[in-house]
Amino acid sequence: MYCFLFHCITAQTYQDLLLKAREFYEMDSLQKAYEYLNLAIQKEVNRSEAWALRSSVNFLLGNTKAALVDADKALSIDPHSPIAYFSKGNVYLYSKSFAKALDHYSTVIQLDTTFTDAYFNLACTYQLLEMYDSALYFVDLCLQLEPKYEEALILKGTIFHDKEEYEKAVLQYDKALSINPLNAEAYYEKALSLTHLQKYLDALECFHKTISLIPDDPEIWVQRGSVYIQLQNWQAAYKDFSQAIQLNPEYYLAYTNRAYVQLKLNQLQEAWNDCNKAIALNPNDGLIFNIRGVIHYEMGKMKEACNDWKKAINLKETVHAPKNYQTYCK
Repeated sequence: MYCFLFHCITAQTYQDLLLKAREFYEMDSLQKAYEYLNLAIQKEVNRSEAWALRSSVNFLLGNTKAALVDADKALSIDPHSPIAYFSKGNVYLYSKSFAKALDHYSTVIQLDTTFTDAYFNLACTYQLLEMYDSALYFVDLCLQLEPKYEEALILKGTIFHDKEEYEKAVLQYDKALSINPLNAEAYYEKALSLTHLQKYLDALECFHKTISLIPDDPEIWVQRGSVYIQLQNWQAAYKDFSQAIQLNPEYYLAYTNRAYVQLKLNQLQEAWNDCNKAIALNPNDGLIFNIRGVIHYEMGKMKEACNDWKKAINLKETVHAPKNYQTYCK
């Protein structure tokens, strides 16, 4: 039966195999797409489309070196393949070779002015370079081609967020949610912007919705717990940080924040334990040492407190530790 099935597959034409590969690619069935592309290449080795698409599949499978090899092969056959240039751009973006990424995405647009994802990735690259006006320019071009591109609307929101234009960011997330009311990323990013606007109750609503859609992401629990801290709802914050730790026992920031909450609840030994766990996971965060310094101070251990604040200062914690050290250790 297997041999008969294999014979049926290999008997298909190059175009049939390529079409089937594209169908699997669109369905995110990457391994199946890869198998059909291999067959297509075996059928006609000098056709650039299969090489270019296999490059994209290899990239998504994490095979970046193979992606570059396939893209170069496609371009050796057809020097004007936008998909091959796009795939190479993705590899360069992933490896943080931003200048090369920009060059390749720009070439894609020169070859195909309707290649929406090239505009999108140009915007992403400029955002990473903190060139926000250029990022907005290209994400707007992307949205002109595809006005209901949810990811582009969210990207535009995050660019405004990075520019500290939080109200504008919220508007973009609302546009994305009007298209898809179940877009967890839009709720999450909106919650972050609302937090910066100090609209904590509205932020909580968005975090509630995000967690209902993605309950297993510890970062979301930590962010919601941080909002509860702002509202001084210590018990709710404690529960969220504990849930984050349950989901990821190596998440040092959850231990740090839970230690702070337990300090506020005067649970000094428990707070001290969490600080030590956080330090074991990340000994280079000055904030943790500052918090442990306060715990030591509350325990009456001045020498240990001063040592922690001095360590925090050495680790560039410039908000609280210098003041604490100057006040209590001089």
